[in-house]
Amino acid sequence: MLIRQYHYNNLHRASLRPYLWICHAATFSQALNRRLVKTASRAVSQSTMPVLAADSGPFFYPWHDYMSNMKYRDVNHRLHHEIHAFSAYCQSSPEENSLYEHVFQVVERVVSQNIPGARLRKSGSIVTGLALPMPDMDLVIVSNSGSKAQIKKQLFSLRDGLARHRLADWNDVEVRWHAPVPIICLKTRPAYGSISVDIGVNNTDGFAVADFMNDYKAKMPAFRPLALLLKNILSNENLNDSGNHGIGSYAALCMCIHFLEANPNGRDPAMINQPMKSESLGVLLSDLLHYYGVTFDFANSYISPSEGKALPKEGVSWINSAWAFTVQCLFNHEKNIAASLSQVPRTRTCLQKAYAGLLRAGDPSQPILSTITGFNQAVLDHRRRIEYLRDQQTTSTHRAPSRGEKRMRDHDQDYNERRDGGRSSRSENPLNDFDRQYFHRTSESSRSRRPAREGIYNDRRGPYSGSHRERDQDRSRRADRY
Repeated sequence: MLIRQYHYNNLHRASLRPYLWICHAATFSQALNRRLVKTASRAVSQSTMPVLAADSGPFFYPWHDYMSNMKYRDVNHRLHHEIHAFSAYCQSSPEENSLYEHVFQVVERVVSQNIPGARLRKSGSIVTGLALPMPDMDLVIVSNSGSKAQIKKQLFSLRDGLARHRLADWNDVEVRWHAPVPIICLKTRPAYGSISVDIGVNNTDGFAVADFMNDYKAKMPAFRPLALLLKNILSNENLNDSGNHGIGSYAALCMCIHFLEANPNGRDPAMINQPMKSESLGVLLSDLLHYYGVTFDFANSYISPSEGKALPKEGVSWINSAWAFTVQCLFNHEKNIAASLSQVPRTRTCLQKAYAGLLRAGDPSQPILSTITGFNQAVLDHRRRIEYLRDQQTTSTHRAPSRGEKRMRDHDQDYNERRDGGRSSRSENPLNDFDRQYFHRTSESSRSRRPAREGIYNDRRGPYSGSHRERDQDRSRRADRY
């Protein structure tokens, strides 16, 4: 028996030997492919050629629906109207604002339950109105708890509360505790629009920045269209994320402010102060791309939005020589808000390519802005998702209530009447009265219909409400009586 088992094991190993060699070969080929992909990606990241985002996909141009069928004088005239239509498309709809407000209320309720005495406030591009379609929602918790251990405990309890309230799934809520500013990153469930939400603690610097941007946007009408286009052009090349060595939204806005204040090409002030009247948005966009793509010296100059000009880096104590691009903060003048940018050649090439696309435009009857920027499928899906949620809400609001909903409504009304000690006016709907009679019989009527325990039969008519034993005993009494 032992010899037979030994031969069987050897035969089994021999039969598996080719399969093991195949597994080793497949593992080796997978490791080699991963090594080659890593080497290629490193070579691409070190090159100066622009690389589109891997998940960008084909681009679409939905702002064409916002344009009128007018005859344009020249290229700049058409480009001005296309920029205006682009800005109108980026404006958030009332349905989006309602969705963001609903998400804010849910988070505010969870914060009040888990962090006593804390307040929740909005921040970022949603407050300033300078957000592209499908923006991240930035929220800030203002709390008096100063110790890091206490903040960490509160963030994790807040994460559990958000998941329990079904605002997001457990796998879509992440606490980034080791970040310079601890935040909670989550993606809401499809019922809440599948939007990204970032919740920080006591990072109150964004409130003053948002107030400044709102004031500057009201004073300078050309600021919002140019800022949106600059952010979208950088987003198409995956250069708009500061966590991925790109330019953050705050730095991009300060770049537009510096350009409008410096006026490097010496344009007429009326073209900057009154762009809609002079129809100069196309000219200003071309000047912006030329300034940062060709003219600006990233290596030796830094941007000071508060002073409205570019200043030399030499002799400035707070500037680090390792910074590739320096943009001075509006409030903390010794802080570089563009320190994350390490791909200056790619950024310059991206803006040069967009500027060259505008120069190639020669026919005012053909689209111009769509040659340099666009939106991917995710943006269109986000807008359609918002419309679907709106239609679902409209349908549920105007549909007839179900039978169970009517019963719950009557139950709540009866409870309120008993609580108030009086009877309010009821609906004259006969269906509601029938449901009320069927589901809300008083205890007195039930007792009156129940037979007495002493054996005396209750001759009142109506549905029998006694037990089965009492029913059987009552039947036997009636048989004996007759």
